[in-house]
Amino acid sequence: MKFVKHLALMAMAAVAAMAFNACNTPSQENKNPNLNHDLTLTVDVENITSTSAKIKVSHNGSAEDTWMGFVTTEVAKGERQLIAEAAAEFAASGDPIDLHASKSYVTVLKGLNPGTDYKYIAFGISEEGEVYGGYGVFEFTTSGGSNVDPDNPNNNDDPNNNDNPVSGMRVNDAWSVSYIGAGTLYDQNFDNIVKVTSVDKNPYLMTVVYASEWNTEGLMELGNYMVSDLIAYIDEFNASYGTSYTLADMLFV
Repeated sequence: MKFVKHLALMAMAAVAAMAFNACNTPSQENKNPNLNHDLTLTVDVENITSTSAKIKVSHNGSAEDTWMGFVTTEVAKGERQLIAEAAAEFAASGDPIDLHASKSYVTVLKGLNPGTDYKYIAFGISEEGEVYGGYGVFEFTTSGGSNVDPDNPNNNDDPNNNDNPVSGMRVNDAWSVSYIGAGTLYDQNFDNIVKVTSVDKNPYLMTVVYASEWNTEGLMELGNYMVSDLIAYIDEFNASYGTSYTLADMLFV
Protein backbone atom coordinates (compact mmCIF):
# COMPACT_ATOMS: atom_id res chain seq x y z
CA MET A 1 0.00 0.00 0.00
CA LYS A 2 1.62 3.27 -1.13
CA PHE A 3 -0.17 5.80 1.00
CA VAL A 4 -1.77 4.19 4.05
CA LYS A 5 0.46 2.98 6.86
CA HIS A 6 -1.90 2.54 9.78
CA LEU A 7 -5.68 2.37 9.97
CA ALA A 8 -5.34 2.79 13.73
CA LEU A 9 -4.06 6.33 13.19
CA MET A 10 -6.91 7.47 10.98
CA ALA A 11 -8.28 10.94 11.66
CA MET A 12 -11.99 11.55 11.64
CA ALA A 13 -13.12 14.35 9.35
CA ALA A 14 -14.84 17.30 11.02
CA VAL A 15 -17.19 18.20 8.20
CA ALA A 16 -19.65 21.01 8.78
CA ALA A 17 -23.16 19.61 8.68
CA MET A 18 -26.49 20.90 9.82
CA ALA A 19 -28.04 17.85 11.37
CA PHE A 20 -30.69 16.71 13.74
CA ASN A 21 -31.76 13.31 14.93
CA ALA A 22 -35.30 12.58 16.01
CA CYS A 23 -37.57 9.68 16.77
CA ASN A 24 -41.22 10.09 16.02
CA THR A 25 -44.34 8.03 15.89
CA PRO A 26 -46.65 8.47 12.88
CA SER A 27 -50.34 8.36 13.53
CA GLN A 28 -51.76 4.86 13.07
CA GLU A 29 -55.31 3.64 12.84
CA ASN A 30 -56.53 0.08 13.18
CA LYS A 31 -53.18 -1.12 14.50
CA ASN A 32 -52.19 -4.66 13.63
CA PRO A 33 -51.68 -6.45 16.99
CA ASN A 34 -49.05 -8.69 15.41
CA LEU A 35 -46.71 -5.73 14.85
CA ASN A 36 -44.48 -3.99 17.39
CA HIS A 37 -46.01 -0.53 17.58
CA ASP A 38 -43.53 0.45 20.29
CA LEU A 39 -40.68 0.15 17.79
CA THR A 40 -38.37 3.17 17.94
CA LEU A 41 -35.65 3.74 15.36
CA THR A 42 -32.63 6.00 15.73
CA VAL A 43 -30.58 7.34 12.82
CA ASP A 44 -27.08 8.76 13.01
CA VAL A 45 -24.92 10.07 10.16
CA GLU A 46 -21.13 10.18 10.33
CA ASN A 47 -18.14 10.82 8.08
CA ILE A 48 -19.97 13.25 5.82
CA THR A 49 -17.93 14.20 2.76
CA SER A 50 -18.87 15.99 -0.45
CA THR A 51 -20.14 12.77 -2.05
CA SER A 52 -20.67 10.20 0.72
CA ALA A 53 -21.94 9.65 4.25
CA LYS A 54 -21.99 6.76 6.71
CA ILE A 55 -25.49 5.89 7.95
CA LYS A 56 -26.04 4.09 11.26
CA VAL A 57 -29.50 2.83 12.19
CA SER A 58 -30.52 1.09 15.40
CA HIS A 59 -33.82 0.29 17.10
CA ASN A 60 -35.24 -0.99 20.37
CA GLY A 61 -37.13 -3.92 18.91
CA SER A 62 -36.19 -7.47 17.99
CA ALA A 63 -34.66 -9.01 14.89
CA GLU A 64 -38.19 -9.85 13.74
CA ASP A 65 -39.10 -6.17 13.40
CA THR A 66 -38.53 -5.16 9.80
CA TRP A 67 -37.80 -1.61 8.70
CA MET A 68 -36.82 0.43 5.68
CA GLY A 69 -34.45 3.36 5.22
CA PHE A 70 -34.02 5.86 2.42
CA VAL A 71 -32.28 9.15 1.63
CA THR A 72 -33.95 12.14 -0.02
CA THR A 73 -33.19 15.72 -1.01
CA GLU A 74 -36.80 16.71 -0.34
CA VAL A 75 -35.91 18.08 3.08
CA ALA A 76 -38.78 20.58 3.10
CA LYS A 77 -41.37 17.84 2.77
CA GLY A 78 -42.80 16.31 5.95
CA GLU A 79 -41.45 12.95 7.13
CA ARG A 80 -44.88 11.32 7.25
CA GLN A 81 -45.57 12.24 3.64
CA LEU A 82 -42.15 10.95 2.57
CA ILE A 83 -42.72 7.71 4.50
CA ALA A 84 -46.15 7.26 2.92
CA GLU A 85 -44.64 7.70 -0.55
CA ALA A 86 -41.81 5.26 0.19
CA ALA A 87 -44.27 2.71 1.61
CA ALA A 88 -46.45 3.03 -1.49
CA GLU A 89 -43.44 2.40 -3.73
CA PHE A 90 -42.53 -0.65 -1.66
CA ALA A 91 -46.08 -2.00 -1.84
CA ALA A 92 -46.04 -1.54 -5.61
CA SER A 93 -42.70 -3.33 -6.04
CA GLY A 94 -43.11 -5.92 -3.28
CA ASP A 95 -39.34 -6.40 -3.27
CA PRO A 96 -38.27 -7.69 0.19
CA ILE A 97 -34.66 -6.70 -0.52
CA ASP A 98 -35.61 -3.18 0.63
CA LEU A 99 -36.41 -4.45 4.13
CA HIS A 100 -33.96 -4.74 7.01
CA ALA A 101 -34.30 -6.74 10.21
CA SER A 102 -31.01 -5.89 11.90
CA LYS A 103 -31.11 -4.00 15.21
CA SER A 104 -27.79 -2.39 14.35
CA TYR A 105 -27.20 -1.46 10.72
CA VAL A 106 -24.44 0.50 8.98
CA THR A 107 -24.27 1.49 5.33
CA VAL A 108 -22.33 4.03 3.28
CA LEU A 109 -24.18 6.27 0.86
CA LYS A 110 -22.11 7.07 -2.22
CA GLY A 111 -22.70 9.29 -5.22
CA LEU A 112 -24.15 12.21 -3.23
CA ASN A 113 -23.93 15.75 -4.57
CA PRO A 114 -21.59 18.30 -2.94
CA GLY A 115 -23.11 21.09 -0.89
CA THR A 116 -26.55 19.47 -0.85
CA ASP A 117 -29.10 19.07 1.95
CA TYR A 118 -30.21 15.49 2.57
CA LYS A 119 -32.55 13.70 4.92
CA TYR A 120 -32.23 10.01 5.83
CA ILE A 121 -35.35 8.37 7.24
CA ALA A 122 -35.76 4.90 8.74
CA PHE A 123 -39.21 3.56 9.62
CA GLY A 124 -40.88 0.31 10.59
CA ILE A 125 -42.72 -1.48 7.79
CA SER A 126 -43.94 -5.06 7.48
CA GLU A 127 -43.46 -7.39 4.55
CA GLU A 128 -47.08 -6.62 3.64
CA GLY A 129 -46.25 -2.91 3.39
CA GLU A 130 -47.89 -1.81 6.66
CA VAL A 131 -46.11 1.06 8.40
CA TYR A 132 -45.81 0.70 12.17
CA GLY A 133 -43.93 1.93 15.20
CA GLY A 134 -41.85 5.10 15.16
CA TYR A 135 -39.38 6.51 12.68
CA GLY A 136 -35.91 8.02 12.94
CA VAL A 137 -34.68 10.92 10.79
CA PHE A 138 -31.36 12.71 10.39
CA GLU A 139 -30.85 15.80 8.25
CA PHE A 140 -27.36 16.62 7.00
CA THR A 141 -25.48 18.65 4.40
CA THR A 142 -22.61 17.36 2.28
CA SER A 143 -19.47 19.47 2.21
CA GLY A 144 -18.27 21.61 -0.68
CA GLY A 145 -20.08 22.81 -3.73
CA SER A 146 -21.47 26.05 -2.38
CA ASN A 147 -18.70 28.34 -3.62
CA VAL A 148 -17.66 26.65 -6.86
CA ASP A 149 -18.15 28.55 -10.11
CA PRO A 150 -19.44 25.87 -12.55
CA ASP A 151 -18.07 27.88 -15.50
CA ASN A 152 -14.61 28.05 -13.97
CA PRO A 153 -14.09 25.27 -11.41
CA ASN A 154 -10.43 26.17 -10.91
CA ASN A 155 -11.37 29.49 -9.30
CA ASN A 156 -13.92 30.18 -6.60
CA ASP A 157 -14.60 32.66 -3.83
CA ASP A 158 -12.37 30.89 -1.31
CA PRO A 159 -10.12 33.56 0.25
CA ASN A 160 -7.22 31.09 0.05
CA ASN A 161 -7.57 30.71 -3.69
CA ASN A 162 -4.76 32.04 -5.87
CA ASP A 163 -5.00 33.05 -9.49
CA ASN A 164 -2.64 30.42 -10.84
CA PRO A 165 -4.17 26.95 -10.58
CA VAL A 166 -1.85 24.22 -11.79
CA SER A 167 -3.38 21.39 -13.78
CA GLY A 168 -6.73 21.82 -12.08
CA MET A 169 -5.18 22.27 -8.63
CA ARG A 170 -4.44 25.40 -6.59
CA VAL A 171 -2.33 26.36 -3.60
CA ASN A 172 -4.15 26.52 -0.28
CA ASP A 173 -2.35 29.16 1.78
CA ALA A 174 -4.00 27.81 4.94
CA TRP A 175 -1.79 24.72 4.72
CA SER A 176 1.97 24.61 5.23
CA VAL A 177 4.31 21.63 5.17
CA SER A 178 7.69 21.39 6.89
CA TYR A 179 10.25 18.62 7.26
CA ILE A 180 11.18 17.81 10.87
CA GLY A 181 13.53 14.89 10.31
CA ALA A 182 14.18 12.17 12.88
CA GLY A 183 12.14 12.23 16.06
CA THR A 184 9.52 10.61 18.25
CA LEU A 185 5.83 10.59 17.42
CA TYR A 186 3.05 8.61 19.12
CA ASP A 187 5.76 7.16 21.40
CA GLN A 188 7.53 5.70 18.37
CA ASN A 189 10.87 6.65 16.83
CA PHE A 190 10.90 7.70 13.18
CA ASP A 191 13.70 8.59 10.79
CA ASN A 192 11.60 11.11 8.88
CA ILE A 193 8.75 13.25 10.22
CA VAL A 194 6.80 15.77 8.18
CA LYS A 195 4.65 18.41 9.88
CA VAL A 196 1.50 19.78 8.28
CA THR A 197 0.02 22.94 9.77
CA SER A 198 -3.58 23.79 8.86
CA VAL A 199 -5.45 26.92 9.90
CA ASP A 200 -8.71 26.13 8.13
CA LYS A 201 -11.24 23.30 8.42
CA ASN A 202 -10.78 21.80 4.97
CA PRO A 203 -10.02 18.05 5.11
CA TYR A 204 -6.94 16.77 3.33
CA LEU A 205 -4.86 13.70 2.51
CA MET A 206 -1.09 13.39 2.38
CA THR A 207 1.30 11.40 0.25
CA VAL A 208 5.00 11.31 -0.65
CA VAL A 209 6.51 11.15 -4.14
CA TYR A 210 10.08 10.86 -5.38
CA ALA A 211 11.64 14.24 -6.17
CA SER A 212 12.64 12.89 -9.58
CA GLU A 213 8.98 12.25 -10.35
CA TRP A 214 7.65 15.59 -9.09
CA ASN A 215 5.75 17.32 -11.86
CA THR A 216 3.35 20.18 -11.19
CA GLU A 217 1.48 19.41 -14.39
CA GLY A 218 0.56 15.97 -13.01
CA LEU A 219 -0.84 17.02 -9.64
CA MET A 220 -4.47 16.34 -10.52
CA GLU A 221 -3.54 12.93 -11.92
CA LEU A 222 -1.58 12.17 -8.75
CA GLY A 223 -4.49 13.21 -6.54
CA ASN A 224 -6.99 11.11 -8.48
CA TYR A 225 -4.69 8.09 -8.38
CA MET A 226 -4.12 8.48 -4.66
CA VAL A 227 -7.84 8.64 -3.90
CA SER A 228 -8.76 5.69 -6.15
CA ASP A 229 -5.92 3.60 -4.70
CA LEU A 230 -7.01 4.48 -1.16
CA ILE A 231 -10.66 3.65 -1.83
CA ALA A 232 -9.65 0.27 -3.26
CA TYR A 233 -7.58 -0.41 -0.15
CA ILE A 234 -10.48 0.57 2.15
CA ASP A 235 -12.90 -1.67 0.25
CA GLU A 236 -10.45 -4.58 0.50
CA PHE A 237 -9.91 -3.97 4.22
CA ASN A 238 -13.66 -3.77 4.91
CA ALA A 239 -14.27 -6.98 2.98
CA SER A 240 -11.55 -8.79 4.93
CA TYR A 241 -12.41 -7.59 8.42
CA GLY A 242 -16.13 -6.81 8.23
CA THR A 243 -15.60 -3.12 8.99
CA SER A 244 -17.28 -0.11 7.39
CA TYR A 245 -14.54 2.47 6.99
CA THR A 246 -14.96 5.18 4.36
CA LEU A 247 -12.63 7.65 2.71
CA ALA A 248 -13.74 10.20 5.29
CA ASP A 249 -12.05 8.10 8.00
CA MET A 250 -8.72 8.70 6.29
CA LEU A 251 -8.93 12.49 6.10
CA PHE A 252 -7.11 14.93 8.35
CA VAL A 253 -8.27 18.38 9.43
